[in-house]
Amino acid sequence: MRLCPATGIVWAVLTLLNADAAAAPVESQCSKAAEGIRSEPLVLACAKRSWSDPSFRIDEKSFATSMQSADRIDTGASGELGAAFVKHVAHLGRSTRVAGTSGAASSRDYIVGALRNHGWDVSLDRFSQSTPVGEREFVNIVAVHPKYNYFPYERRDTVVLAAHYDSKLFPENMRFIGATDSVASCAMILALAGAMGEHAGTMPLKLVFFDGEEAFVEWTATDSLYGSRHLAASWEESGELARIGSLVLLDLLGAPRPQIHLYSEQGARCYSLLHQLEKLSGAFPGRFSPPSRPQYSLQIEDDHTPFLRRGVPTVHVIPFPFPSVWHTPKDDLKVLHGPTCEHFLRLFAAFLRVLRGECAQAGGLSLEEHDEL
Repeated sequence: MRLCPATGIVWAVLTLLNADAAAAPVESQCSKAAEGIRSEPLVLACAKRSWSDPSFRIDEKSFATSMQSADRIDTGASGELGAAFVKHVAHLGRSTRVAGTSGAASSRDYIVGALRNHGWDVSLDRFSQSTPVGEREFVNIVAVHPKYNYFPYERRDTVVLAAHYDSKLFPENMRFIGATDSVASCAMILALAGAMGEHAGTMPLKLVFFDGEEAFVEWTATDSLYGSRHLAASWEESGELARIGSLVLLDLLGAPRPQIHLYSEQGARCYSLLHQLEKLSGAFPGRFSPPSRPQYSLQIEDDHTPFLRRGVPTVHVIPFPFPSVWHTPKDDLKVLHGPTCEHFLRLFAAFLRVLRGECAQAGGLSLEEHDEL
């Protein structure tokens, strides 16, 4: 990702103001992510209504169902999110994953294998492109449930949950793992994919792992976002873009005390849903800043950008300021903060429950009333 020049000045100021916000990292392999799973249920009301419906409501008072286990989406499945997250982090954090290298291929094989083992249909968007370091092959990973195309989703209902799996190219003497950039985000999506069980086919959801997000030399319009630029153009041509209600992109997650903002007006509705769910969860409230205080001036280019430019509403789940370890050798597994990773896992578990129809439709709180929570 890249900050616009003006944004960089703001970032420098905020970094100074938040210099005391660092917290102790978890043990290597983020083993405490599993230990800290909260026992309290995260409660949501239940009704059949799409999140994209204007009359969508969350009823915080009349709870019809709850998550019977804090670390599971499908309470009848053995999908412990914390343990699965740690497992995926350990695998993806073993090596660098620069696009077009054996490390990237190994990580890709692992992601594809994990998805298929959990019943997802996986397709590979494979292409070659010239880069400042020569011709490179890129492979985007797209996963849907086998039942996806058989459900009568309305136009603009589908949510794309995405992250990039490549890591930045650095000199050979610098081993850059990119734990926040973006091992943790990919591991979260994989953990959620495994926990959904048969319910994955009852929600308008696609999972995407982008290749080639990072620049090889210097971030430019042509040396960056290789995978997302290719997939956005391909989906525009096929008409798939017309089915997307929101693209939710995870990036730079896992470090302690992140602050997420609403960066794009087009994604306000889905962002407001995440903000409300965080309030209802009771854990780490305030990681998502109120939608009434958007940060539209923070122009952060990332894999959502090619989709946003084509009119797709996007939610960029990325902290600002960036983690202090961004694009440094210190962005390794030791920087991952167990309670923070747990918080996002629980939040996105709740989000996926809403996608499969578990939300209140009467007398509840609308997304436009987000500041009342």
